[in-house]
Amino acid sequence: MFSEYTFSLNQLWQPDTVQTSYRGAIHPILGLVNTFLLLDLYNQWAWAQVIFYIFPLINLIAGAAIDRTLVKVLWFLLGEQQIASYVDLIVDGLWKPENGGKFKSGNKPYKTLEQEEMLRRDAAELVAELLPYVATKFFYGQSEEDRLLAAQRILEPFENRQLNKHLVYNILDSIIGKIAPELRESGSQNSSQQQL
Repeated sequence: MFSEYTFSLNQLWQPDTVQTSYRGAIHPILGLVNTFLLLDLYNQWAWAQVIFYIFPLINLIAGAAIDRTLVKVLWFLLGEQQIASYVDLIVDGLWKPENGGKFKSGNKPYKTLEQEEMLRRDAAELVAELLPYVATKFFYGQSEEDRLLAAQRILEPFENRQLNKHLVYNILDSIIGKIAPELRESGSQNSSQQQL
């Protein structure tokens, strides 16, 4: 997804790009939406109609404007002042200045199995409510049970604690590697020296 989006953005900013070969950001965004909401799993015909008729029209009318807006938003979110404010928020969230800079203690009681099941059910109901009614009726089905089942299937990938930790650590590693590439290089040199 991200490589296709980067390829499209590179084409957008090339002066000699032929506009007919430009794919735009709408296709990878659609792929991401489909991956999260499983739209093609529930109604393949309707999803194909949306892909072939509606989104090419949107891409033709406002594709370049959408891409330029996304680029500006990303430049703003990844600007130096914004990254500094993110770091300040993380520091404020982890350390208490009044405790001499010690970590905040997070001694929270564990949830019981009944509480976890109730949280899962509540989350599925919230996701089902967040999805627009017309879209859920069109893709997921007419009844409320169908909508709840679709919401539960959408939430299933996020319920694995180990995979979520692995994903967060990989994202942090990628971000830190882009911000400070010397840390990644020194880490790989240290690991190769330890193997010797």
